Amino acid sequence: MLSRERLKLRLLSLCMLLGLLLSSYTVDSAGASPGAELVWIQTSNPSTGRDVAEGVAVDSSGVYIVGIDRSLGSVGWRFEKRSLSDGGLIWSQTSNPSTGDDWVWGVAVDSSGIYVVGCDYSVGNYEWRIEKRSLTDGNLMWSQTSNPSTGEDIAFGVAVDSSGIYIVGCDSSPGNGEWRIEKRSLTNGTQPDGAKSQDLFSNALPFVAAGIVVIAITVVCIVIAIRRRKIPQPPSQPPSPDACSDPNPDTNQLSTNIMRSANRRALVCS
Repeated sequence: MLSRERLKLRLLSLCMLLGLLLSSYTVDSAGASPGAELVWIQTSNPSTGRDVAEGVAVDSSGVYIVGIDRSLGSVGWRFEKRSLSDGGLIWSQTSNPSTGDDWVWGVAVDSSGIYVVGCDYSVGNYEWRIEKRSLTDGNLMWSQTSNPSTGEDIAFGVAVDSSGIYIVGCDSSPGNGEWRIEKRSLTNGTQPDGAKSQDLFSNALPFVAAGIVVIAITVVCIVIAIRRRKIPQPPSQPPSPDACSDPNPDTNQLSTNIMRSANRRALVCS
């Protein structure tokens, strides 16, 4: 058994160790754990309606935020560039290409500009919209639209490299929503070398047609094979007892022949 003094010393040591562990794990006022402390926070409230930030990108000169506001009366695009150090506003721009609701979803950046994608309602239904804007002041450099169907066509994401811009979203060409992927020029947003947008429905058509042809040929071959198949003939009649008898038998031989014939008939008919 431990003495009372030794037990007190051990309890005191445990308390000191627990205190050291707690002091090494600090939590800030926002509830963040070490390594995830809040550096800065900013808010933006350009209208009295519901304003939402949807996408963000960053480069060495600042952070770019895109979203929607209702400052122009309907849902419109909003772009902001803010400082990396404190989030202070460097510039802001808005875009409202239609009298309907125009939604922005994605943003990417390279050394020549920022690329923003979403949809507008200029043609009476939702169509893809792509814009390139200046890094320095957010002014529009070019814009392109794509309207592959009369339904809802929306661009949701964008990425960029040295060869072009890659946009993903959906269109309603087959009567329901499908994936849509486009690659466009960095300089003016057109599709280079006459390239066409890719969608799953149009790409699958050749394979669907080939599959239908193969199935049709297979069915025809099966039908022909069945028709050419010969109907099996019924088995031949069992031999007559007379075929096994001697033309001039004696009584004993006749009985033997009758027994053999009966046995053969039994074997054939069994």
